[in-house]
Amino acid sequence: MSGVHTNSRVSNSFPKGCFSIRNMAYLFVAMSVITFVFLIFIRDPGLDDNPHARVSDMVYGKAHKPFVYRALLPSIVRIAVSTIPERVKSTINKRFGHRIPLGLRWPPKHTTEYLVASAFMWLSLILFNKFQIIKTPFLRR
Repeated sequence: MSGVHTNSRVSNSFPKGCFSIRNMAYLFVAMSVITFVFLIFIRDPGLDDNPHARVSDMVYGKAHKPFVYRALLPSIVRIAVSTIPERVKSTINKRFGHRIPLGLRWPPKHTTEYLVASAFMWLSLILFNKFQIIKTPFLRR
C-alpha cells in the first residue's frame, strides 16, 4: 500500500475523463463567452434600462407592481448585502460609486447592491453552463 491516500468520494465525484484537454478547452471557451455576453448585458442596455424595474428598487421592494413580484434574486441580494458591515458598504460606494468600470450607469449610493446582484447573475450563468456540460454528448466519453 502506497503512502498516497485517495478519498474515494472525491475521486468518484467527477466523471471519468472530465479533465481532458477537450473538456478544459470547452470550459475555457464557455467561460470566456459567458463573461463576454454578461459584460455586454450589464453595460448595454444596462441593469437599470427600465425605470419601473431598477435593481435598487427591486432589492428593497419599491419597484412597480409586476416587477416587485420577481423576488428571488432581489431577496438574495438584500440578504447578502445586509451581512456586509455598513463601513465596508460605504467604502465600496465611495471608491467605486463614481468610478464604475466599463461605463456602467449605477447610482453611487447603491453600488454594493449592484455589484452583489451582478455577481449572483454571473454565477447563475456559470452554474447553468455547468449543468449543460453534463448533458453535452460532445464532452461525454
